[in-house]
Amino acid sequence: MIKEIVLDKEFLSKPSKPLTLIAVLDMFTGGGEGLNRIKEVVRDLTDTAFANGKSCIGLAANQIGSVQPIFVMKVGKFYVPIVAPQVVAVSKEMKSDSETCLSFPREKRFKVRRHKWITIKYFDMFSEVIVTRKFKKFEARVVQHELDHLKGKTI
Repeated sequence: MIKEIVLDKEFLSKPSKPLTLIAVLDMFTGGGEGLNRIKEVVRDLTDTAFANGKSCIGLAANQIGSVQPIFVMKVGKFYVPIVAPQVVAVSKEMKSDSETCLSFPREKRFKVRRHKWITIKYFDMFSEVIVTRKFKKFEARVVQHELDHLKGKTI
């Protein structure tokens, strides 16, 4: 379901609720309400991201009113769900560049300093396993932006 983008700074400043990768694995093997909620949030994130067109490269759950530690990011033509991400490593090298955010007026751009690459572990809903993946360049920037949302940090 397409959701409205949350603009409330107070809500956006709250970190997502803790969810371990083991808990997610347990949900996927055991089913239940927790699993249904994760799937619903992923569907809503994906629908909302597509509805926002080219201006949406990534979207975190708190931007649609959920406290789940989930975001989606555009890879090619599709949005990939990142569930319960955990940072494994980051580069020492940093780079400043401009960013925008759907939760703030679209015409504004913000200069943000980010790591050149980041490695995260997350639950992959398609293969139903925990994945460790290194993101570089622009994808690394998107991942860090969305991780900031999940921590309650905005640009």
